[in-house]
Amino acid sequence: MNIIEALALTPPERATLKKSVNQSYVDQVKKDRALHSALSKAPVSDDVKLNVIQFRNVLQPPEEAPSWKGTTKSDIALTPYRMVINGEKIDPTGKNSGKFSLYSVLKFNKGVPITVRLTIGDKEVRKGPPRNYIPIGIAFVPRKKDSKNADIKIAQRDLKEVKAYFFESAMYFTFSSKFKSKDLSKYAVIIQCLETGRVGVIDPHIPTEM
Repeated sequence: MNIIEALALTPPERATLKKSVNQSYVDQVKKDRALHSALSKAPVSDDVKLNVIQFRNVLQPPEEAPSWKGTTKSDIALTPYRMVINGEKIDPTGKNSGKFSLYSVLKFNKGVPITVRLTIGDKEVRKGPPRNYIPIGIAFVPRKKDSKNADIKIAQRDLKEVKAYFFESAMYFTFSSKFKSKDLSKYAVIIQCLETGRVGVIDPHIPTEM
C-alpha cells in the first residue's frame, strides 16, 4: 500500500493500519538489535578504522578546494587518511605502500566467512574539538579482466557474496565463504561529517593490492 492509498482509507481502516505499522516497526527494531549483536560477536572479524587527515568536500569545485601536497586538480576532492587495522597503524599512501596489501592484513581465508567493522576517525589538525564522521557508503572495484563482460560477471557475483549494514557510527560488512578477495583491486569509502553535513570520498584511486 502506498501513501495515496493509505490516505483514501476510512478512519477505522487508518487506525487499524497505524497499529499494524507500529507493530511492524517494533518487530524490525528487535531484528536490527539481534543482527547488530550477532555482527559484533562474529567469531572471525576485523576492525578497520580510517582516520581523516584533511577532510575535503567532494561536492566542492576543485578550484575552490584547499591545496594538499602531492595532489593535482583532478584528485583534489579526495580526503587523505591514515588506516588502522586491528589496532595496527597502516599508511597506504606512504613511501612504503608498495609492501602493503589490505587483503593480506584482513583475515581472508578460503571457505571461511568474515565480518569487517568500518569506522571513521578524525585526526585533522585544527582548533576546536574533533569532528564526528560516519561511513555512508562503499564501492568495491573489480580487478580488470580481458573483457568488460568478465568485469560485469565478477561484480554481479560479488553483490551476492557481500552484505553491508549500518549501525550508529559504524558499517559492518559480511563476506561469504565464496567471496574471492583476489578479484578486487580498489575500494572507495563515502563519508559524511555530522557537524557540517558535508560529504567526502576516501582514496578511491589507491589500489588495495599495491
